[in-house]
Amino acid sequence: MSIPAQLQRYLKKQKLKFDVVEHKTIYTAYDLAQTTKEKLQAVAKTLVLKVHEPKKLSDDPQEQKGIHHVLAVLPAHVRVDLAKVKKLLGAKKVTIASEKEVAQATKGEAGAQTPFGGHHRLKVVMDAGLRKVGHALFGAGSFTHSLRLKVKDFERSEQPVTGAIAEKPKRKKERNENQTSAHHPR
Repeated sequence: MSIPAQLQRYLKKQKLKFDVVEHKTIYTAYDLAQTTKEKLQAVAKTLVLKVHEPKKLSDDPQEQKGIHHVLAVLPAHVRVDLAKVKKLLGAKKVTIASEKEVAQATKGEAGAQTPFGGHHRLKVVMDAGLRKVGHALFGAGSFTHSLRLKVKDFERSEQPVTGAIAEKPKRKKERNENQTSAHHPR
């Protein structure tokens, strides 16, 4: 099992049942899906967000002030909608953290972060769409290993703030029209 020892201890403490999935070196959730032959919907991607003054992230008034890093976990086939995260958390502003901020917040390499907020001492926000799959592949702090576990077990462990935080996927026709109009202004 080649996942970081600290993460292994955290998962054991949380009593999570999981399988370690070994694969070739990957850097994106899309590559993970292609390599493991999983549907994109069953691959959980994790982003680190900077959230300014989140009123709904915690009942603790101290945690409602300042800037906080938060893990956003969503299916790999969709993009995060920062406006939806802002609304869900009652925040003043939400942005995607820089690579340097990701490394500092997660004590790991950008792109290899895990979704386990308790392990990183970060809060977690999850897209409700991830509940549509029973099991998902999650980051394991490694570019060559991932974890397969039940989404409901992840939720039990991490207690994420859950809501619709993904952009609606564009239909194929809309994507084609957008690509055409971007290259051929009318």
